[in-house]
Amino acid sequence: MQRTAPRPLELAIPILGPMHMPQSPLPSPPLADLAESYLLHLQASRRSPGTLTMYTRILGRFERFLAGQLGRPPTGDALTRDAARRYLVHLQQQPRYVDMPDRRGGRLAPATLNQHARALRAFARWLWDEGFTAEHRLERLRLPKVPLSDIEPLTPAEVERLLAVFDPRKAYDRRTAAMVALLVDTGMRTGELSALRTRDVNLHHRPPGLGQASDPLFVTTSGRALNPNQVGHIVRRLRRRSGIPRLYAHLLRHTFAVHFLRNGGNPLTLQRLLGHASLATTNRYVTLATGDLVAAHRQSSPLDNL
Repeated sequence: MQRTAPRPLELAIPILGPMHMPQSPLPSPPLADLAESYLLHLQASRRSPGTLTMYTRILGRFERFLAGQLGRPPTGDALTRDAARRYLVHLQQQPRYVDMPDRRGGRLAPATLNQHARALRAFARWLWDEGFTAEHRLERLRLPKVPLSDIEPLTPAEVERLLAVFDPRKAYDRRTAAMVALLVDTGMRTGELSALRTRDVNLHHRPPGLGQASDPLFVTTSGRALNPNQVGHIVRRLRRRSGIPRLYAHLLRHTFAVHFLRNGGNPLTLQRLLGHASLATTNRYVTLATGDLVAAHRQSSPLDNL
């Protein structure tokens, strides 16, 4: 039987036409455009006005920092771990009140640095989720530590002392007392408080003189809506009257969170009440509340006091 020679191996080599030529990667969009898209995402997710303001401020400041470093408007490719680290180092060297050089305040607080890092990392995570980047570029970015000693919530006695300074016969004090009570009892931000309208009041009956449904709930002595900065200023002015020198508006939010947990509230509910995107942010209050209980036990322990 005659054997046939094996046929040579045939390789299919495609002919590359114009449509098959390797495509060059698309240029990265401007970082400012990506930030704007991210802010639209947050707005569509019904994040609070205060959160939107915070992200707008931080991403805008980061974009300006990169533009100064590069000498041109940055693109999305400029968002790297090294760039974020350089930005955080830059912030550590800046005064607390950049736009108010006459105002003394030292350097930025560790909590503020941590907030900037978390905002950048959340932005980078969204870029990855949306397919703008091939990886989460800031996943390994370490967050600046926030010493728990920086947060000292008001004690129940201090809350009572604060509320006792108001004179119910004065309209200014009645308004301010209502503001303070609302901040302590709900943990809302100053921006959320200043955004309240009379339609947001849920009472069994509408008190006389409350105004139209769209009227601001808290106003200045001239009848204009209070803004968040004015709310913060009003609370700081209470330091001397109350004898609590560390008093500031956001401390009332910290106070609400810690006492909510100490009175039996759970962290998941607190996360929803505070509007935190991550439970990790809420967990620092768990640490504070637990630390308070440990300290109280050490002070009142029957055996330690024998």
